[in-house]
Amino acid sequence: MSQAKFVLHAKQFNYNFDKFMTKDSIKWLYAGLKKAGIQIMKDIITVAPRAPVLTSALVRSMSVFVNNKFIMSSREYLGSVREMAANISRGGLKANAPRKFGEVVDYSTTQLNDPLGKNEMRTTVLINAPYTILQHETYHKGFVSSKLSRFAYKYLEIVADTVRRRMNHA
Repeated sequence: MSQAKFVLHAKQFNYNFDKFMTKDSIKWLYAGLKKAGIQIMKDIITVAPRAPVLTSALVRSMSVFVNNKFIMSSREYLGSVREMAANISRGGLKANAPRKFGEVVDYSTTQLNDPLGKNEMRTTVLINAPYTILQHETYHKGFVSSKLSRFAYKYLEIVADTVRRRMNHA
């Protein structure tokens, strides 16, 4: 049984790292983190297992941040409840829409003050509904955590691909 090996020579790493670490590369990394954060939010909303879209505060309580800077909320992504039902129907997802469209509680926020370490960059998808961890990860498992575990490499690839494309066009 053979195992795959990843070999990195220090000389090549230092050369590539020095070449990569420019002001532009920081912008590219930021752009990749932004895309990945938005994709995580979209996957939580659209990929099974899904929380009820029209009756759950979970899907309307997400905010994406990069380095504590607000990028987008799930409310912006989804639009109004009426638009949301129409978009879901067009996309082939079942909404189980109520006959009367009321407003669902919105716990999304545009503020995040999470300490960042020196030279650290981070995407945060904040799910601000107070019941989320207990209900959606204990009793109805997977609305959030299954996406993170199933698609971890996809999100890393979004960041890497964004940086790679921009490097190739620089």
